Amino acid sequence: MAEAESLLSQAEQAYSIGDYSRALELAEEAKAKAEATTEEAQSAENTIAEAKSVISQEKLNGLDTAKAETLLSQAEQAYSIGDYNRAIGLAEEAKAKAEATTEDAQSAENTIAEAKSVISQEKLNGLDMAKAEALLSQAEQAYSIGDYSRAFELAEEAKTLALDIDSDGIPNDSDFAPTIKNVNIYAGAAVLLVVLAVVTRSGLKWSGRRRIKRQEEKRSREKMKQDILDKIEEVTGEED
Repeated sequence: MAEAESLLSQAEQAYSIGDYSRALELAEEAKAKAEATTEEAQSAENTIAEAKSVISQEKLNGLDTAKAETLLSQAEQAYSIGDYNRAIGLAEEAKAKAEATTEDAQSAENTIAEAKSVISQEKLNGLDMAKAEALLSQAEQAYSIGDYSRAFELAEEAKTLALDIDSDGIPNDSDFAPTIKNVNIYAGAAVLLVVLAVVTRSGLKWSGRRRIKRQEEKRSREKMKQDILDKIEEVTGEED
């Protein structure tokens, strides 16, 4: 009530010297200030109590409330020195932080559970879940130290990897080779096609050369045969 008391003191001084109008004005200001201060103090007290309740519930649930408790402590300090507006602001921050922590923790917990379920199912399908399990373990560690956002991210990664073990964008149940990236298969097939094309082309060239050689041999034999016939004809003509 320091400001209200200061105004009241001024009102009394004005009254003592007969300045009744000024005294009345100051007294009314003192009263308004006292009422406003009471309302602010009550609002701060209520907000601090709400924040405490939310934080207490979080602690009962085993959640990390350190950041929210720090803000709450600052709110209580502001209240103790009469800075009620600041106390209200800090208490609201503490409450919001606690509520956000609860949401983050719940999201992380749900995603970790989903990742566990997916990994278990894919293991039953005979797939190697070592990498996904390593990510899941990191998620659980992050959760245990209150880093719920990181826990959620890691659990999401674990679930995604478990569903698509070769990370080629095709889910395991739709992938004809789930442990091999399809891009590698396509690349291998492309190389094989190139090799086959080269072999086929080489075979065609060899076959073409053989055909040309046979044709040349045939023409050579026909020429030789014709030469012999021409020679016989020439000799026969000379004898006649």
